Amino acid sequence: MKYLMIITAEDERYMRGEVQLDFFSSHPWEGLFVDVVKGNTFEELYGDGNYEGLFYQLYETDTGHRIGCGIFDPDAPKEEIREWETKV
Repeated sequence: MKYLMIITAEDERYMRGEVQLDFFSSHPWEGLFVDVVKGNTFEELYGDGNYEGLFYQLYETDTGHRIGCGIFDPDAPKEEIREWETKV
């Protein structure tokens, strides 16, 4: 697989009002682990959209380079993969 994505969700700090969702968008590794998704294309990573609205970290598996992170939606990771593939 070319790409690996770690999916996380907000933790109890959000429920207590200590942080906002944008905190987890900028720091997804601070959230609660949900899943690891692997694929060769964005479409494989996106699957049926179950994780849309959660947070992600996207890695290229050959080098381990983190390509991007943020809120998982149908646009941001797709664009990050497109940009990464034009660089390599």
